Amino acid sequence: MHPGNPFLSTYKKSPLTLDRLLEGRPIAAQNSSLLNLPVEILSEIVKYIETDKSSLASLALVNSDCRQLARSCQFRDVLIDFSPRSSYILGVLIREATERMRTKDRLTRRPALGACVRYMTTNLTHYWKERKAMRPKISEGEASTDRAAFQQWMELSGNVSTRIDHVYDPSLLLVITTLPHLEILDWDKVADINPYFLDSLGASTVKHLKFEGNLDSDNMAMQLEDGASWPLLSLDIHVKWDFGYRWERETARDKAISFNAHFPHLQFLFIQYDMPISQPSLISLLQSPRLSTLVINIGDSITVNAMDQVGYLRSLETLVWNGVNLPATLSLRSLEHNSQLKKFGILWSQSPSLLERIVPALTSCYNLKTLSLIWDEKIISSVTLMSLSRLSSLEELHISAGHQTGWRHNWFVDHNAIRNILAPLRKLKIFLISRDSYQINKQLPNAEENSYYDYRVPSGDDYIEFMEQQQSADDGQVIDSLHDVWEKLHLRRMTQQAEKYAAVFLELQWIYIGQLVFTFRQCPDGQQVTVSSSAERKPDFPIYETLFGVWSK
Repeated sequence: MHPGNPFLSTYKKSPLTLDRLLEGRPIAAQNSSLLNLPVEILSEIVKYIETDKSSLASLALVNSDCRQLARSCQFRDVLIDFSPRSSYILGVLIREATERMRTKDRLTRRPALGACVRYMTTNLTHYWKERKAMRPKISEGEASTDRAAFQQWMELSGNVSTRIDHVYDPSLLLVITTLPHLEILDWDKVADINPYFLDSLGASTVKHLKFEGNLDSDNMAMQLEDGASWPLLSLDIHVKWDFGYRWERETARDKAISFNAHFPHLQFLFIQYDMPISQPSLISLLQSPRLSTLVINIGDSITVNAMDQVGYLRSLETLVWNGVNLPATLSLRSLEHNSQLKKFGILWSQSPSLLERIVPALTSCYNLKTLSLIWDEKIISSVTLMSLSRLSSLEELHISAGHQTGWRHNWFVDHNAIRNILAPLRKLKIFLISRDSYQINKQLPNAEENSYYDYRVPSGDDYIEFMEQQQSADDGQVIDSLHDVWEKLHLRRMTQQAEKYAAVFLELQWIYIGQLVFTFRQCPDGQQVTVSSSAERKPDFPIYETLFGVWSK
């Protein structure tokens, strides 16, 4: 699974209410007018106080309840990066976790710091900084001394690594299982993804989970109590295999993740194309009744079988396929079974033969609003465009063709054909055309056909005409180079094309074309007028994040 969780992007890191911070304890100062306010009003007051550090510090000195309110602002978002400060915080949380485990009600004697934590992030930033700072500098003429210093540095680095793997990480897992209000966990570089790690996460209150690490245990089964459910809303995992030197491993599937948990609250699921997960566990994820966004490698046989077996996913609204070189004969049952889809896309370019099957299949999706497709050849046939024009419910459309990486752009787009054929899409509000290219003057020195954006040199006639227009306009703009002239000419041409699109698609709000973004507004007479364009070209425009809330690759 992969970054790009739409739920995390909208998460508001607000402090918890006082009743939750006290975990059922009565207010210490019963006669306090402030603390006896309704919790909703008190929370709004605290939001204003937290913007002023001195006021927040003063609040913490009033009494234990006010101290807890102040800490809810300071520690709702905790970073564990193994720096001295984070190590101190982790030490406090470990002591509280130990105290909770010794009591029947799992409460601490005093209001706990851990009760304030809602969002925890862990990474090795400080470790790598320290490791780099300790590295000995190599000097000439002292090779033996350098070797000894380097060996000592390696030993120290190894000791720190061992301490992180065998002390910090297990301690952090203990803490995570006891934090009563932890909602989001973002754990980078897990040392060892093993059953204990997975079971600890399953015993936590985490609703949004993201972690990255290596599988190096033969048993990857997660065990929860019978009937238990994991309150996940989103799951974002990136796992790599650590085979070491055990050559008896033949396939990645030897280490497929499996679990017997149910996920009744899971809404977002992004499974990377190289994610090892067993079919029963995948089916368990897919059957989550609230699953609304699914990004999945449909090119994997286990995934295809699981999707076909599950069939209709009642809450699914967004489906994105993440697979390279999908076969032209790929099963389309997941589309046929889920005609309620509102968004569909494929992250990688695919063969025309497959896309020519997919587009007609999407006509059964009566409420499809968003679509993204990429052709792996240099053209998009008029037949396929005709099929696209029948998806009359579309409001957001992204199309592309040809090379998708590097400087070569070999899709010489025919805007007239696109406008004429797709004209029936009257509800279109957002239109993205990426990796589009245009003809350059081949008589220019060193000009290459596919280097439109890389070459950026205007022809002699274009240059002369542009400079004459600049002189007559006399707008004070200074043109420093041929590249500047090319950019101005490109902007002018794309503006003309964008306005032609706006004249065809009357609901169009903005368009991405020629690596530029143009926005529109509607005049009283019903005509679309270009309001603005991006100041610079945006070759890496976040298309998939914009349309689906996920990163592309």
